[in-house]
Amino acid sequence: MKLVNLYILLIVAVFMQLSACGTTHYSKPDQDAQAKLFNKDPLKSGIYIYRPKVLNFNTEMAVEIDGKHAGNTEDATFIYQSLEPGEHVFAAHGEGTVEIKISTKPGENYYVKLDVRPGLIIPTPFLKQVDKKTGQSGVNECRLVE
Repeated sequence: MKLVNLYILLIVAVFMQLSACGTTHYSKPDQDAQAKLFNKDPLKSGIYIYRPKVLNFNTEMAVEIDGKHAGNTEDATFIYQSLEPGEHVFAAHGEGTVEIKISTKPGENYYVKLDVRPGLIIPTPFLKQVDKKTGQSGVNECRLVE
């Protein structure tokens, strides 16, 4: 009986992986270039959530900001959002959900690195706020998603 349950779980995991493929939409090159200027809006907070390239591990992962879908990431992609200053919750969904809270100020940019590591069945996300230099370097190696 346990072997049957394992097979069912494996089939569900494979189906989830296949159904998630190909839904990441990339922004136009000029939008990508504009986001990488790292301009600051004096009234808003700029948020960059980037996911570095990991060899042989490119699985799509959904990201939320304040409980709303912000985009789907793959290796070497990033999400940019201009938000009202204040406390915000960023979440990534995989084998479990991970959240990070950041209190933002107007006229500042914030950088969050999304690491994805193998999980038991599907990948596990990890979110970490990083400094400006690390964040901008990471974003520059990535492509903007819608």
